Amino acid sequence: AVVAASTVTANGFRTKTNNTTHLTINVDSSPKAFIRGGSNESVSIGITSYPATSSGITGNTVIGSFAGTDMVTGVDNVLIGVDAAEHYEGDFSVIIGGLSITQWQSLTGEAFSKNVVIGEGTGATNLGSGNAATWMTMLGAETDITGGNGNYEYSIALGAKAEIKASHQWVAGSTLGYLTEAYFGRGVTGISPATFTLNATGGSGLNNAGAGFVLAAGKSTGNATPASIFLATSTAAGSSSTLQTLSNRFQLNGTGQLLALNGSSFGTLTLV
Repeated sequence: AVVAASTVTANGFRTKTNNTTHLTINVDSSPKAFIRGGSNESVSIGITSYPATSSGITGNTVIGSFAGTDMVTGVDNVLIGVDAAEHYEGDFSVIIGGLSITQWQSLTGEAFSKNVVIGEGTGATNLGSGNAATWMTMLGAETDITGGNGNYEYSIALGAKAEIKASHQWVAGSTLGYLTEAYFGRGVTGISPATFTLNATGGSGLNNAGAGFVLAAGKSTGNATPASIFLATSTAAGSSSTLQTLSNRFQLNGTGQLLALNGSSFGTLTLV
C-alpha cells in the first residue's frame, strides 16, 4: 500500500492516500469541503459524508454535507443533498433532496432498492424502519408513504406531499398540494389540438383479451352520499378567442341512475 500525506494548513487542503484518497479544503481552520474516493469505487463530496471504505458499500456517489452519514450498506446508489439518506441501507437507488429518506434503516432486512426519490424531505416522515420499498418513483417535496409496516413496490407519488397508500398505485397531488384539473395531449390550449385517447392495456398474442377500463368517482365513507360521475362538453358562445365554459351533459349518480342534463335540469335520455 502507498501511504502519503500532505501538511494541513489553515486555508489550504490535505491529501492522504492509503487505498483511499482524501481532499479536504479548509477555510478559517475549519473544513468546508471534503472529497473522498475509495478502493470500492465510491466517491463522496461534503463534510461528514458516508464512510467510503466501510464493508458493504461500493459504487456509490454521495454529494452533500452529512449525506449518507450512517450508511451501513449500499451498492450503486446516487445520494445528493444535505442530510440526504442518513441511516441508509439500500441498493441501486437515486435519492436527490435535502433531508430525504432520513429515517430509513433496514434493521430487520427490509429492502430499499431500485427507487427514484427526488424532492426536499421526501420519505422523511413515514418511510422508515419496518417498510420495504422497491421500484418506487417519488417526485416532489415531502412525498411519502402513509406509514406503518408494509411492503411498497411499483408505485408513483407525484407532487408536493403526495402520499402512497399501496403498491401499484399512482398518486398525484395531496391535501395541501391539491390538483383540480389535468390536461393531456398538447397542453392546456393549442392552435391545433389533437384527439386524445386514454387506453387500458391491450392484449398481446393469439386471442388475448385487453384489460377492462374502470372510471370511478371518489369513494365516500359511512352513510355519506356516493359521489357522481359527470360527462361535460363546452357551451358555444359569441365569436371570440375566449375559452368556452364546460357544462355537464350526463350524470351517473351514486344509485346507478344515468341522467341526461340540460343546464341544471334533467332532460330526456335516449339510448341508441
